[in-house]
Amino acid sequence: MGASQGPQTSPPGGRSPVDRAITGLTDEARRSEARTARQQRSDREILDALSATFLGTLVDACEARALVVVVTAGGAHHRGLITAVGPDVVVMTLAGEDQRLLVAPMAIDAVREAGGVRSRSVADVGDGPRFADVLESFAGAGARLAVKTMGGNLFMGRLLQLGADQLTLTLDGDGHSLTVPLLSVAEVVIEP
Repeated sequence: MGASQGPQTSPPGGRSPVDRAITGLTDEARRSEARTARQQRSDREILDALSATFLGTLVDACEARALVVVVTAGGAHHRGLITAVGPDVVVMTLAGEDQRLLVAPMAIDAVREAGGVRSRSVADVGDGPRFADVLESFAGAGARLAVKTMGGNLFMGRLLQLGADQLTLTLDGDGHSLTVPLLSVAEVVIEP
């Protein structure tokens, strides 16, 4: 018969050389995976920054519900939340006021963000809201509007009619009607 073996004891230090080698390899594999994940995240951030679009930045601010200041070509600074972005309109709810602002993206000079909103590219905002549709949904006939054009003119009055590519106001003061092509509209403030 074979010799009986007594209870096995662990080598000094508690682990065998094989266990230590396996643990070392496993630890190295985890460190390598973590390095790879950090590098991939860094690479994605760099690619996002390189492919960022202005409309993408606006969409990100909208999705983040970030407080922003939109600076328009006319020099106005509008502080609030971006609530929708379309190919020809950015919709804001102005901070501290019960007003909506519609701005043509081409009339925006800059956007200052209050928090760390990241910029990214957006493949298509073509399915987003259109200026005329947004204006129609927020302002029915008789709504009081302040309309600023790309040329810097400011018109205030009540919405008389909204067409496919124009809006008509009854002007404050003299009551005359004024028609503005939507392509000339830089921003519209819809008053409550």
